Amino acid sequence: MGPFLNGTTSVSLDGKGRLSIPTRYREKLVAECDGEMVLTLDRVASLLLFPLPAFRELERELMALKSSRQATLFRRIYLGMASEVRMDGSGRILIPSVLRERAGFKGKEERISMVGQGHKFELWTEANWYKFLDDSIEELAGTEVGGADAGADLCNLSML
Repeated sequence: MGPFLNGTTSVSLDGKGRLSIPTRYREKLVAECDGEMVLTLDRVASLLLFPLPAFRELERELMALKSSRQATLFRRIYLGMASEVRMDGSGRILIPSVLRERAGFKGKEERISMVGQGHKFELWTEANWYKFLDDSIEELAGTEVGGADAGADLCNLSML
């Protein structure tokens, strides 16, 4: 599956609620999905931005879940709030007002952290991102790699 979208970039919304995709990702996104993407709410970050093929994979996985309250909630949030967007010729996407409001994006010139997560981006208000980052670093500093709450494969990462 498509491009690896890594790194964190600080971007801002313009007065119309558009976000400019950083130049370093544009070519990958055009090659992967012709600039067609999907924005949706997230339960941790404010919003998620997927290349369309990656979102379609998530959609298939969510629809294949056995019926349960949690599966229904995930589908309602991730699929029910999904909005297809297309990158314009200037590399911008329009974030629908309902998603801007739910994410707490206040408006013009607000700084947004665009956090690459492999096959998607998380979009956070800059203040929320830095708080989450600080809290996460503090939590990991006191955590044994491969401890009881870690996946079995985490201790196999070569960088650790």
